[in-house]
Amino acid sequence: MKKITYIFALMGSMAFAQERATIQLSPKPAPQKAATIAPQTQSTAMVSPTAPEITFTETTHEFGTVKKGSPVMYKFQYKNTGKEPLIIFDCKAGCSCTTPKCSKEPLKPGKSDFIEVHYDSMKVGTFGKEISVTSNAKNAYVNLVIKGTIVGETEGTDMKKEEEIKSPSEKYE
Repeated sequence: MKKITYIFALMGSMAFAQERATIQLSPKPAPQKAATIAPQTQSTAMVSPTAPEITFTETTHEFGTVKKGSPVMYKFQYKNTGKEPLIIFDCKAGCSCTTPKCSKEPLKPGKSDFIEVHYDSMKVGTFGKEISVTSNAKNAYVNLVIKGTIVGETEGTDMKKEEEIKSPSEKYE
């Protein structure tokens, strides 16, 4: 009988030790840190109901097919549909082949302006470029897109230019 009691006591202490080991091995909750204030972004910022709002007539322009070397320019029209002056902080393209120009002057409510975008048409092929516009508007970040296809000169014209480069003796060889 003493053996049975001893076995039960031993099993009980082993079970207790096992449970205690499991509790110690489980991860402890991280200590509470002081609350940090995240920088405000467009999605978390409180927006004033009277804040400016930038409304574009269109945000994408398709040039279609353009001949290599031709001027490629478009003016994106926009209006301040808010109740406070609109200020464009920056308008930039992702590469040097696209050049946006925008006014940094405050635009009064109800007034319109434009962002002029130029594209370098010296590279043949299809293009699609984004222009990022940052302002103090409710919709602070707007992406504008230009796209199209640049075509080169016809084969006959290229051949003619090659002929012009050759000397008279090379032309008849």
